Formats: sequence, C-alpha cells, structure tokens
Amino acid sequence: MLKRVIFVGLAAAFAAGIAAAGEPPQQSDVDAALAVVRDSLKDPDSAKFRRLQAYRASNGTVRVCGELNAKNSYGGYNGFTRFAVSGAAVTMDSTRDAWARARLNVLCLNGPEVPSEMVAFPDA
Repeated sequence: MLKRVIFVGLAAAFAAGIAAAGEPPQQSDVDAALAVVRDSLKDPDSAKFRRLQAYRASNGTVRVCGELNAKNSYGGYNGFTRFAVSGAAVTMDSTRDAWARARLNVLCLNGPEVPSEMVAFPDA
C-alpha cells in the first residue's frame, strides 16, 4: 500500500511539473525576474524596463528578456541595454564582454529553447 501511495504521489508531482513547464509565463513571473535585476543595480529605484518578453524553458524556468536603463554611480542614466534573466542569473549586455553578448543571444534570440514567438509584457 505504501508503495502505491508513493508512486501516485510521484506521478502527480511529475504531472504538475510537466504542466508548469508548458504554461506560458505570467506577469508575476516577470515581476519576480525584474526584482532580481533591480537587486543587482546600484540604484534599484531608477530602473526602467522596456521591450519585455518571456518564455518558459523546458525545465520550467521562466526566462525574461528586454532592455534596461538605470542610473550609474554618478547619478546619470546609462541608456537602454539588453538584459536577460534565467532563474536567479542576470546577464547584461556589454560591449567589452563577448561572453555576455553570446549568452544574451542564446537566451533571447537564437538558442535551442527560444520559441518563435515569446510572450510580450508591458514596459515597467
């Protein structure tokens, strides 16, 4: 009997994981990702986001892509730059960092999991 209960519980958990992986991202998912980005900034309150798009990867992680403008250490805005969030990892575009640019392309443009159409969200 205990084996049957464990099996049913594992089957239900597996089915829930599949359903979550197939669901489109929600506004709450995007809000959580933007909070991760804000936490990485020197002036989190100055963050302005635009061109926000998101999708759910095969492992269930929501990936959010867009453009960010925030104040630097001198109090001036840097100008909009591309960013991506995958789980708790933030990647921002940098002209001096080829790895970051390549990762952004994989996460947001031409990676194997990037759908042909991502879900668009309003600017924040």
